[in-house]
Amino acid sequence: MRRKLIMAAMAVMLPIGFLATIGTGVASAKGSTTFDGNISCNLQGSVSVKPAITSTSVGPYTVKAKLTNNKCIGLAGTSTTQNGETIISSTEALTFTVPVSSPPTAGCSALLTGGAGSFTVPSITVKWKGTSKITSTVLGSSGVTITPGSPDSIISLGGSVTSGWSSPATYQISLGTNTAALAAACVSKKGLSKFTVDDNGGDNLEIGPAF
Repeated sequence: MRRKLIMAAMAVMLPIGFLATIGTGVASAKGSTTFDGNISCNLQGSVSVKPAITSTSVGPYTVKAKLTNNKCIGLAGTSTTQNGETIISSTEALTFTVPVSSPPTAGCSALLTGGAGSFTVPSITVKWKGTSKITSTVLGSSGVTITPGSPDSIISLGGSVTSGWSSPATYQISLGTNTAALAAACVSKKGLSKFTVDDNGGDNLEIGPAF
C-alpha cells in the first residue's frame, strides 16, 4: 500500500492547496480537531454472523464487525499530530447483510470463492482516540469485495469520506481472515458464527486524498 502511494505521488503533481494543508489539521467546534492529509492504520477485530453459516445454509446472513485501529502513521508528509492533538487509536463498528447468492450456494462456498453476491456496507463512523478530542470521521457506504486466498481471504471496502476530514478524501479497508479456519468452522456442527480479522500486514485502513 505504501509503495502504491509513493508511486502515485511521483506520477501526479499535487495541487498547491493540498500541499499547504497536509499535516496541519483544522480545529472544529467544541474544541475538537479535524484531521487532514493521509493517515494509515493497522486494523483488526472480530466479526459475528447470524444465523451461523453451516454446510447446508444459504443465508441471508447479518454480519457485525467490531474493529480497532492502532499503529497509525502519516503518509505523504502527513503527521499524526495536528493542532497539538495526536491520534493514538480508533474504533468502529459496521453491520451489513450478505444476501442469498444467485444461484443459492450452501455453506461457506460463497465466502471462500468470492461469489457471495452483491451487498453493501452502510456508512461507518471512525471514532478516534487521541491526547484530546478528535472529530469522528464518517466513511460513506461501500460495496464489498471478497478475494479468496491462502492463507488469508481478503474482505475489501472503499469509498468516499463524507464528513470529519478537512479535505475531500477517500478510504480503503482491507480485512484479512484465515481461509482454513473459515472452512473448518463451516463444516463443524455449530457452523461459523464468529471469526477474527487481522491487519493483513498493516496499512489496511487508509484515509486521505491520496487513496
